[in-house]
Amino acid sequence: MRPDIGLKLFTEGYKNNATDVGFNPNPSIDMDVDHVIAFLNDMQQLAPKKQDSKLELTFEQKYLHKLCDIPNAPEKYFTQFALSLIDALYSAYPKKMKTFEPLRDQSAKKVESMKKILKDFLSSKSSYDAEALKERIGEDTWLTEEYIQVLVKAGKPKEAI
Repeated sequence: MRPDIGLKLFTEGYKNNATDVGFNPNPSIDMDVDHVIAFLNDMQQLAPKKQDSKLELTFEQKYLHKLCDIPNAPEKYFTQFALSLIDALYSAYPKKMKTFEPLRDQSAKKVESMKKILKDFLSSKSSYDAEALKERIGEDTWLTEEYIQVLVKAGKPKEAI
């Protein structure tokens, strides 16, 4: 664990205002992104586990989401963020289900919330590896709309139809 990363991330890098709640790092500070991500993953392992915690953005996902708002951020971080959302969604509601008809409970609301983050990300960003996302989502899945968005981004609109 690198305490120097934590110190810089949570002092210099921490921004908070009336609309921000919880962990909200500033990815534009001068730190190696891969080291920060490793640090955040270590911190996530130490954080208390909640039921349905798979359906909440991790520290890494929050950091990557912010990083994707920085001009000229490398494509790999956009892809990493989207892949992590897809993995979280599939760990909560298996890919093989083909249709999304969850029980109306708290976990269903969290799945819908994370699904919306993914959809918004795919429609507003273009700096991700569409082929990698296409492979991860797969054809027969309940993430149909997201799959179509990725196919269009990959330049395969005929497949999307």
